[in-house]
Amino acid sequence: MTEMLYKVAVNWMIIAFLVRMVACLAVHIYSLEAGFEGFYPLASGNDDDLYWKLADEILSGSTPEYIPNSYPFFLVALFSITGQNLLIGKILSVIAGSLTVYVGVILAHELSSGINLPPQDRNYAANFTGILLTFYPSALWYSTQLVRDLLLVFFAILNIYLSIIILKRGKKNLWIWWGIWVWWGITLFIVYSLRNYAGIGLLMVFFAYLMFIWKVKIQRKLLVLALVLVPCALVPYFLGQGIFGFEHILPTLNTEEIARQREHAYSTGGSSTGISIDYSNPVNFIFTYGQSYITAMLGPLPWQVKSVVTLITLPEVIGMWILYFKLWQSWSSRTIKNKNNEEILLLISCLIQVAIFALFSDNIGANTRLRLLPWISFFIYASIHFAKKRASIRNLS
Repeated sequence: MTEMLYKVAVNWMIIAFLVRMVACLAVHIYSLEAGFEGFYPLASGNDDDLYWKLADEILSGSTPEYIPNSYPFFLVALFSITGQNLLIGKILSVIAGSLTVYVGVILAHELSSGINLPPQDRNYAANFTGILLTFYPSALWYSTQLVRDLLLVFFAILNIYLSIIILKRGKKNLWIWWGIWVWWGITLFIVYSLRNYAGIGLLMVFFAYLMFIWKVKIQRKLLVLALVLVPCALVPYFLGQGIFGFEHILPTLNTEEIARQREHAYSTGGSSTGISIDYSNPVNFIFTYGQSYITAMLGPLPWQVKSVVTLITLPEVIGMWILYFKLWQSWSSRTIKNKNNEEILLLISCLIQVAIFALFSDNIGANTRLRLLPWISFFIYASIHFAKKRASIRNLS
């Protein structure tokens, strides 16, 4: 079964790589022909030019005044081996996107195996995940660009996979168990270095599942909790950010700073929806934040389509509406009952990650990047749920 699993996952990884590579070459050639010099081929621009310049400065021996995240260092490491080349940098995104498909398929199979689904339904979960992740339009598009998002999503999905392995399998082999914990910490740190609130979101997801859903003895919960909290407290401290990174995080959590980020970084351009969060009282906050959350999760809504960018995103959003509707129908009917519910961690991941960036983004274009991780988590969860539904229907017939 393990050999078949890796074969299915490798097959989808290869398909994803070929699809992304063709798209990458096509978009790169178009960018050159359209006069964008290989960079983001839309007038609205992107972060790729900044990352390219930062990597160039570091490679030339200079120290940039401002480095927003760790992505330029990944480019520096790559270019130190291959030489500085824009297309090679984009291929890093292609590879990261393809590896995300690989880990996603393995994760779907791992979780559906724990539910004791028949082989055909486990294969259904794996293949449905492969289809959704390979042809997810926004993931496919950003795989063609020199941006951090595909690396971030890969390490985040890998972190979720390691979280589930830790929670599901326990410490049958002590050395392997400790090794998994080390890699869990490394992937969490990488995600935090690429986008700090995404790393915080992963930690919140793990903590929420650990405390409220994971059904084990309290001693084991406390052990795992200690293993999480100790490094999360000490690593930021030694990086000069204080215990748990509070010196770095707390200044960004006040409502004035969140509103400023929203106004100046996201509520600009033609794809902004113009939603402002009202902090004046709880009722107004719930109403305005609810609008932002729904837009972040499911936008653009029909009345928010006001530009070409928002119109382009509409087809994938319609597909997502259909998927949510089918899942809602499935939730209301009978499925296989079991005590193993690790896949809920993926649903929690989706909800929490969206909840975080909905605080400061009302921009449809930006949301297509920011929700890559939550949507991919949701796709894997939905694949497993539909596989359970198939098995349930077969048992009832």
